[in-house]
Amino acid sequence: MAAQTTYPPVQSGLSCILTRHQPALFTSNNAQELPSLMGFFTLTESSGVNVREISEDGMVLQFDLTGVEPCIANSIRRSLLCDVPSMAAETVLMYQNTSVFTDDHIGSRLGLIPFRADPRKFKFRLPRATVEHPESTLIFDLSIPATKTSSALRNARKDAKPPNVNVYSSHLKLIPHPAMKPDDEKRNVRPISENILIATLLPQQELLLKLHVVKGVGKDHAKFSPVSTAMFRPKPELRLLRNVYDEEARRLQSLTPKDLIALERDTAGQEKAVIRDSRLYTGSRGVLKDPTLSDCMQIAFRENEFEFTVESVGALQSAVLVCQAIEILKKRCEFLSLICPKEPNWNNIKAEETTDYKF
Repeated sequence: MAAQTTYPPVQSGLSCILTRHQPALFTSNNAQELPSLMGFFTLTESSGVNVREISEDGMVLQFDLTGVEPCIANSIRRSLLCDVPSMAAETVLMYQNTSVFTDDHIGSRLGLIPFRADPRKFKFRLPRATVEHPESTLIFDLSIPATKTSSALRNARKDAKPPNVNVYSSHLKLIPHPAMKPDDEKRNVRPISENILIATLLPQQELLLKLHVVKGVGKDHAKFSPVSTAMFRPKPELRLLRNVYDEEARRLQSLTPKDLIALERDTAGQEKAVIRDSRLYTGSRGVLKDPTLSDCMQIAFRENEFEFTVESVGALQSAVLVCQAIEILKKRCEFLSLICPKEPNWNNIKAEETTDYKF
């Protein structure tokens, strides 16, 4: 009969708390996995989303957001960074560490490892919980025993470099909870990459620890942020105010970002500069500083039109994360509409009487 795996008690070992954890007030447990984001925007008739590019694995998403104020666009970005939950290491139980790295240093490196887990299938861990529940916590084991130095190496020269042992994220092994079913998806949780270096051990050094992975949000700690890049900028719009040919066209092409200016031959056989794609503009002002080309190009930005770029850490696709962020904003708006009066009575608000003070 195989021995049953049991969880180690929380009190044993050295407990290294990585960050304070609190459950989020607004969560999105029922966000829809939609390839398109058009259905989430009903602010005005002119508002909408145009998905421009999605990577093959769905982790990088680029889309245009039109017809909204900059504060709305920034709210989506902030919600992606701070409110959408993800899974990360919260507690490290250190049993043995004879390496040159301190316990806090290894704990901090473990906390920044992203895990391939769907946070919607987990619950937030209760504050000061003494029992780790499988619906809120996953426990990983990292056991690197001490390696013995061979006799050939002991007889070698004193300046011979002993072999080192690199500890990677692939050494983290999940300890299944007895309540987990054999076909439970939680058994497949693992780090995003298996080649994340955690530490380097010399011979006769060992590292034994347990890792508690929980659900959290980025406003508690940056390690819970599900995106590595979430940015937006106003949509640029470039125009050529006059025709630019031959030598000036080639110089204009050299002063602008790559592939922004294209050279085409007109009916007279001259090379004419044309704008290929205004999206490739990166903010370069070299053209405006040139004395002969400063009057040939106009650089402007469209009002209330933004270009978004979202790159997921790897647990969920970027489109799913954006949908969750918008759902959280919608729930917050519904919450504010309930607690705020629709038609405030300003007549009941009286201005305070002003008094002249002598100093």
